[in-house]
Amino acid sequence: MIDKVHEIIAHGDLNNALVLIQKEAINKKLSKIKDDALIQLFRFNQLNKARLNGTISFDEYLMNQSKIAVATLNILNQIKSDSVEKNNPKVQITITLNKDFDNFDNIDKKKLVTAITNLVEASSGEILIKNIKSGSTIVTLELDIDYCQKLLDSLISNQQINNIDITSVSINIESIKEYEEQNQVNLNQAFESLIIQISNHEISNEQKIIFLNLLIKHSLLHVRNGSQSYLKKALNYYKLGIDRKIIFNREVNSISYNNVLELAIANKEFTWANNFIEEYSGKLNKDKDDMYNLAKARIYLALKEYSKSSKHLELVSPKSSILHLRKRLLSTRLKFEIYENSKNEKDRENLLNEIYIFRTSLRRTKFIPQNEAYLNFLSILLKLVVVISGNVSQTIEIQELDNRLKQKNTVMKGWLASKIDSYR
Repeated sequence: MIDKVHEIIAHGDLNNALVLIQKEAINKKLSKIKDDALIQLFRFNQLNKARLNGTISFDEYLMNQSKIAVATLNILNQIKSDSVEKNNPKVQITITLNKDFDNFDNIDKKKLVTAITNLVEASSGEILIKNIKSGSTIVTLELDIDYCQKLLDSLISNQQINNIDITSVSINIESIKEYEEQNQVNLNQAFESLIIQISNHEISNEQKIIFLNLLIKHSLLHVRNGSQSYLKKALNYYKLGIDRKIIFNREVNSISYNNVLELAIANKEFTWANNFIEEYSGKLNKDKDDMYNLAKARIYLALKEYSKSSKHLELVSPKSSILHLRKRLLSTRLKFEIYENSKNEKDRENLLNEIYIFRTSLRRTKFIPQNEAYLNFLSILLKLVVVISGNVSQTIEIQELDNRLKQKNTVMKGWLASKIDSYR
């Protein structure tokens, strides 16, 4: 919306720009911005009346129009900053200090804020003291959710905060409600358990598991929202948990297993990923052999060792519908990449046959979760096969595919996007 309004203003259509801003303000329940836009709209209409009535010169009209345009841009910036602020809500945390202050004075406050600001690499003024409990060393801080994550990260790594000796930390549940609602992820349970008692900067293993799960969950949320910087960070949290024997000591669930594998492949850490598969597949709580062979097939596909990938896929005999879907999806990707590299007619037929069988299976099984997303994936992939076969105008069709991908709900969206982009 913001870019569209900028374009409209550039063409001198202030009336439509202000109407759009009003609609956006109403949708986002920004009453002040709505009123500001209404005032500028009134000014603009009065200006046009004056011009039509001949009560002002053309130069005066242009000067006043320019002032309204500037005011409109300022309102637009308010919407932009409000959106940024809503996407980065503040979290309140309560910390207990070891040192017994009789009077927590301004110097102590400054030392604490400076120490935590430096630790989480925040800018000056981004860490605020909201409250200090009278006659104690219990301090409530307010900081961005990402800085809260860095603080937890430092504590789980047993990092000391300069000369500030923190003995406990808890997160105020009410302060994260907005964050939880906006990101549509249930962090509440993790936060409720997040009360840490630290003795000499050491955290019990149970408390580290709580911390680590929170950090992983938060990082994966960023990854799913397209943040490349969090790909490495999320993998490092898993590695930290594995290296310190915080997680995966007895049993590994399939979701965590797949998360680790995909993160390692995305970071091109193939040797580490292969070692992980060999060591932890035996600890899976079910479908050990199938999960092992799917993982090996996935790595060999990423390494473009197609024959090895195919051999491991042949060994998969899924008993559950989820594993059956994963095998089909991986097999389709494998056959696509084989054809993409060879441009061989036989490989093309194998790929088309795989797509048709997969699509027929999906249409017959309506209860599959995300059924439509899988069908959309196959539809876009089939169109891409036609494009790279040279049967249509590549430039036009690639742009159409790109538009369809943005509009449709589909699995493997990132992979499809990278394939489409490679043919621009």
